[in-house]
Amino acid sequence: MIPKFSQKSSKNFKIVLMRIEDAIRAKKLEIVKLSELFRELQDIFLEQILEAKVEGLDPGVTSTVQSTQTEIHRTLRLLRTDILFLQSSRKPETTEQRLGIIGDRIKQLKGYCQIIESFD
Repeated sequence: MIPKFSQKSSKNFKIVLMRIEDAIRAKKLEIVKLSELFRELQDIFLEQILEAKVEGLDPGVTSTVQSTQTEIHRTLRLLRTDILFLQSSRKPETTEQRLGIIGDRIKQLKGYCQIIESFD
């Protein structure tokens, strides 16, 4: 069983992910808003999910949670890079391509949240 603290954090993380999805689907893309949401997402991860206590859990669960935390961290770094590239894109085709990549990263992160929540 995963700590309730981490379950709540995972839900908060997913809420911000959905807000990012809404931002990238909006008719008028607001890069500043997207960047702010990313920072909020990163803060939740660093302050809540990454700090979740896994001591005392089954070793298999502990290993899976730690691996999932590592993958979330890696995907967040890639997402940050994608947002930076999106900010610098000048052509509509490039913007659309970057938005697609960002959408894929959001789906990955949602999947990782489901893995964490599956230990309830």
